[in-house]
Amino acid sequence: MRGGIVGDEEFLAWEPHSHLAFRFNQASTGSIAAFAEDYRVVPTATGSNLTWVMAMRPNGVAARLGMSLGRPVMARMAQKFLYNLRDYADKRYAAA
Repeated sequence: MRGGIVGDEEFLAWEPHSHLAFRFNQASTGSIAAFAEDYRVVPTATGSNLTWVMAMRPNGVAARLGMSLGRPVMARMAQKFLYNLRDYADKRYAAA
């Protein structure tokens, strides 16, 4: 994760090429109470569709305030992640 945060991950779903979900049972920072991600890939007529869900629950008042104030930055980081993923997929899986 960004900021050097590491955690004890537990995979909840692992279906190659279609579904991946995990959560952190512990994190190296006390500001995160819970964190999870879910990725689903569904084939379409022209390629595939990715649905990504990320959820994070802050731990404590200071972390909740920080997350509220940092929401625009977090949204931009998530958007950049998705743009980079799209760019990678377009290059990696380009039609021959």
